[in-house]
Amino acid sequence: MLSGFNSLVQYCEEAKCRHLVICNYFGDMSMKPCEKMCDVCTQRE
Repeated sequence: MLSGFNSLVQYCEEAKCRHLVICNYFGDMSMKPCEKMCDVCTQRE
């Protein structure tokens, strides 16, 4: 249970595209950063 919580905290603190992180978690390594559709990518501009 604590492992799942730690994974959630890591996701929230991650400075990578949210879409990329979720796709990678489910095994899709072909995804590229969304560039404008998540909070992380929009804050880079």
